[in-house]
Amino acid sequence: MCSETGPEAPSLQLVVHINLRLKLRCHCLPGTFFGIFSKDADLIASGETALRIMVLATHIIGINVISTTVFQAIGKARSSFILSMCRQILFLIPLVLLLSRYFDISGVWLAFPLSDLMAGLLNMFLIVKEYRYFQGRPDPVPS
Repeated sequence: MCSETGPEAPSLQLVVHINLRLKLRCHCLPGTFFGIFSKDADLIASGETALRIMVLATHIIGINVISTTVFQAIGKARSSFILSMCRQILFLIPLVLLLSRYFDISGVWLAFPLSDLMAGLLNMFLIVKEYRYFQGRPDPVPS
């Protein structure tokens, strides 16, 4: 997925790997999770559908977490804060309001992976931009 270009590469690979495994479990066994809390068959069935839709883009969340951490580490707290709020406030709430009008409850569930995807794309764009900026700078410590 990503080349070994820096210390963040193994972290990103690990986070994406763990998220993909959890996603697979949630997708294959969603009734198990809801069966812990309720025995109502209708609730479990609707919960299974919701969970399958909501976990479609969870593997991207790791990219978002690492990106915000990178921005904090390089002293760009404002960028980090804005990126961390993008998923929930800038993308999720408007998508829930918009998609629920057209797709009812399925639109609410669909808003979660779409907001993850949109936030992930924004995070990747800004990380690549920052990476290119640092690549163009001279080494602060001469060899």
